[in-house]
Amino acid sequence: MQMGSSILLEKCPPDKAPRPDVQDFFLNGVMLPELNSTHLTLIPKIDNPSKVSKFRPISLCNVIYKLISKILAERLKLVLPKLISPYQLAFVPRKAIQDNYIVAAEIFHSMNDKQGRGGWIAIKVDMEKAYDRVEWSFVLKVLEMFGFNGKWIQWIVQCISTPSFAILINGSPFGNFCSSRGLRQGDPLLSSLFIICSEILSYLLLREKNAGHLKGVKVGWGVPSISHLLFTDDLLLFGKATLHEASILDECLEKYMKWSGQKVNRDKSFVHFSKKFHGQAAITILDQLGLKRLPSKAKHLGLPLLIPRAKGEVAAEIKEKFLNKIKGWKAKTFSQAGRTMMIKAVASTMPSYLWSFYSMPQTWCRDIDLELKNFWWGF
Repeated sequence: MQMGSSILLEKCPPDKAPRPDVQDFFLNGVMLPELNSTHLTLIPKIDNPSKVSKFRPISLCNVIYKLISKILAERLKLVLPKLISPYQLAFVPRKAIQDNYIVAAEIFHSMNDKQGRGGWIAIKVDMEKAYDRVEWSFVLKVLEMFGFNGKWIQWIVQCISTPSFAILINGSPFGNFCSSRGLRQGDPLLSSLFIICSEILSYLLLREKNAGHLKGVKVGWGVPSISHLLFTDDLLLFGKATLHEASILDECLEKYMKWSGQKVNRDKSFVHFSKKFHGQAAITILDQLGLKRLPSKAKHLGLPLLIPRAKGEVAAEIKEKFLNKIKGWKAKTFSQAGRTMMIKAVASTMPSYLWSFYSMPQTWCRDIDLELKNFWWGF
């Protein structure tokens, strides 16, 4: 069927194009509803999920729409480095996820080593259903604020505000409904538009810092203080451990949530204080923010924020997770080519992410290597 389709397409006259096509959208600025019809499929976040919240909705967009969206996304990437501040390290060319974690881990380590009066605070914020809550009117205002051309804004608005959805159940689409807000996971425009919107929170925090209301945290002499680090919906906010600065951080978050439609997930958001700051002052700040203390095993971007002295604990946890994944694969029937693909695409990347931060014991590496060999040979 695929070969027959390609042969027929090649036989079409080269000076003719089927309608509607991609060029129609860019000339007229109107997205046909049929081109923006989307199938939703639910991907489980965990094994044996029992709640809807344990699924991740992925949008399967129309191919012609994805061509349009991809063209816009590629053009948008060219200007992202000029728009996005250094405090955002997601989806921007020449910036990597490792940079965010390294800076965050260094700040937390520095907070625990700081001497002198007072203390320091770090707030780990997780946004609930961050992509699904973005208001379209907010996206429009942000693009206007950054000076995008009216035609460009019209294209973006047409892309994000005209989709219809059908849910895939056992492979067949059911229902047909429209959304009133949100960015689709599976849309090429998602990442760029989301971090452009997140830049408003960065602007609010930097404005307070430049006005002297926020101190941020310094990791050493002669370096700038850092008031926040953003990576999509994972936020880290820093300041002096005073009720005044905690209130300013909270006010900036409240403004951003009111404008954008975002909501803090308080079950996954925590507060961490520097080592020598505790007692009633810490309790007062926790009550002001309505959050709990950061657990000792809390993670940021998949790795621990509070690094234990014995780094073997980190390695043991990662190793156990890795081996459990391999055991799950062994329970399934893979061909030799399938096992090779799983090793190259998944298994080899899991430990390499950890190795980019820590040196792992040789015994750990040998065990992983042996497990991969056994899986490849089908043992």
